Amino acid sequence: MRQQLEVHDQIWAKVQEFDHLTFFVHERPDFDALGSAFAFKELINNMFPEKKVYVMGTYKLDPELGASLFPFEKEPVDIEFLERSLGIVFDTANAERILTGQHKLVKEIIRIDHHPKTEIIGSIEWVDPTFSSTAEMIGWFIKWMGFKLNSIIAKYIYAGIITDTGRFLYLVTTPSTFMMTAEILATGFNRNEVHDAVYLKPILEHKYYSYVVNHAKITPNGLAYIAVRKGAHKRFGIRSPMTMVHALNNIDGVKIWTAIYFDDQSQKWKGSIRSYDIPINHFAAMFNGGGHKFASGFSLDNKQDFYKLIKVLDDYLKTIDNDQLSQN
Repeated sequence: MRQQLEVHDQIWAKVQEFDHLTFFVHERPDFDALGSAFAFKELINNMFPEKKVYVMGTYKLDPELGASLFPFEKEPVDIEFLERSLGIVFDTANAERILTGQHKLVKEIIRIDHHPKTEIIGSIEWVDPTFSSTAEMIGWFIKWMGFKLNSIIAKYIYAGIITDTGRFLYLVTTPSTFMMTAEILATGFNRNEVHDAVYLKPILEHKYYSYVVNHAKITPNGLAYIAVRKGAHKRFGIRSPMTMVHALNNIDGVKIWTAIYFDDQSQKWKGSIRSYDIPINHFAAMFNGGGHKFASGFSLDNKQDFYKLIKVLDDYLKTIDNDQLSQN
């Protein structure tokens, strides 16, 4: 706890030094990245109205990524602003995944993240994988520093917590997660506003979900997988492709599930791996990726590498089954 308080003090001292702050999230930011960044922005705006805070890249994000909940920026920030600013990177494990890539222009960088540390990004780093989400970290930061947790900050933190914990189903959920959730619920924000922003989807997206489930394959060893065809999302009126790995959640008999899609912007195949209780992040690392113990991402130059990953995962599951049989 003392070490955490020390890093908190360092972060806050830096915040007070700068009049310009730029917040960075990862590419295709999720509700945890956006929730933690906008919660911290709201905190600073309340305490230091004279400071200028900007969440990078959100001015041109697809509105479907959270514009109904978060106040995305309306225009880009200029280079002079960047060069004078303190940059804070939220919920991002690798520098190459930072949205806009303009973190290289800021005067100084801090990182706040709950992914396992694989590299150093900032001069000050608060990286702690024992937290369920970066949003939960921001909640505890506010509480430990003795600051006010208002309803706007609370709803942003809540959005990050419920998505990164899978509505508290994932093993990353801890007693501290529930304690922080109790703290934020006490502010009285409208939970339905958050739930609608996160979970309400147009009918065509539900049909796309069904398309993914219908085309997925499951091996006898308990691996579910799909390589979503290029452009498949366009058939369903979806502007941006996505892995839809969550479509393979909660299938009886499935122990590990993975999915890829083609990203037009990077010209790479982007993928995700999930499991309930089998560590899979080291497999993601073998294929240009990484992340959490039971939830990781990866990037491939060609589709055929996905089938190499499938073989690795399926062989591993077969080994687990054989080990269990030998123990019996």
